Amino acid sequence: MIYNIGFGRNMWPSVEVEGEFARETAIVKVIGGRPSPGRDVELENVAVTLVPEPGNLHDKNAVAVQAAGHVLGYLSRADAVRFQQPIYRITASGAMTATTARIWASTDDWSGQKKFRARVTVALPEPGMMLPLNDPPEGDYNLIPWGGGLQVIKEEDHFDVLSHYVPPSGEGLLYVSLHRGIRTLKNGTEKPYIEVRADGEPVGEMSSVTSAHFLPTVEHLESAQEIPTALARLTGSALAAQLVLQAAKAPEIPDEWLANSPNQMPKLLPWAASYKLAAAPARQKAPVAATQSSAARPQTARALPPSRQRPRQRNRDPFCPRRPRRRSLSAEETPSRGLRSGLACPCSWPSLASSSRWRSSWPVWA
Repeated sequence: MIYNIGFGRNMWPSVEVEGEFARETAIVKVIGGRPSPGRDVELENVAVTLVPEPGNLHDKNAVAVQAAGHVLGYLSRADAVRFQQPIYRITASGAMTATTARIWASTDDWSGQKKFRARVTVALPEPGMMLPLNDPPEGDYNLIPWGGGLQVIKEEDHFDVLSHYVPPSGEGLLYVSLHRGIRTLKNGTEKPYIEVRADGEPVGEMSSVTSAHFLPTVEHLESAQEIPTALARLTGSALAAQLVLQAAKAPEIPDEWLANSPNQMPKLLPWAASYKLAAAPARQKAPVAATQSSAARPQTARALPPSRQRPRQRNRDPFCPRRPRRRSLSAEETPSRGLRSGLACPCSWPSLASSSRWRSSWPVWA
């Protein structure tokens, strides 16, 4: 299941992705090929998913950014912790967090050496605006596409209901249902309007002018035995609250939305401070078939890494012929007797130099 946290909002991809330099092959596959030198490639509205990796050896909070199954990079450590709660909630519910990204890539040709460069940014709202504060209505509902904001009126008469939804940040999204009502004027004329409810409780209504924009959609869905549902932006404090309906007007409804009806979001787990995810199994290399026994297999010498190599002892003997010197020795400085045959300079053999037996047998200069 895919959970699109954008809800159709026009969000600018402003969150930077890290590690693109190590994902050159994946980015080239997503953009359709390596750009030629001097030519930039820019793709917008690329569908990506955010996949948490609790088993990551480098960062247990790592969140990978994937496109078409290819990892383009990771959210920064700070952003991974910042967006962890909503992303983990979606993943723990069995869905995948989906959003859009922007990919920019180019190839620089410096002195005959081609260098690939890329930058990936994803569109993410504030953590408190990623998921609604409540669940969608029970039963068959149809979520109206995101649209321009229209103010809900008379919400002050229902502050006792809205106050329970106001988050500590003071702003969030709310699932609301739209219902057709009849208002009787003083002259006896009946006029339809739209009533706004949250979890079955009235929280406001639309004015006569704005109700006309949603009446065709509401009447169409009610005739299909579906609950008209939309998203509203809730802003409030301990003193007051207001709602702004974010739903497309009837003339703005695309034909794809009508063809794919009902349009619903995956059901999420109840809100919790943290969610436990199962770590993905570590990737293991395929076993190599044994063609011959280890005894008959030829042994090849391997050089030890620098950390395991024995440090070379510095030769401090000024008269050692194996020691490099800046100038040649004069006749007065040249020793009359050399070292014993078959014995190198004692200073290059620390194990021998520490032995009293060999120290007593060292040659004495004449």
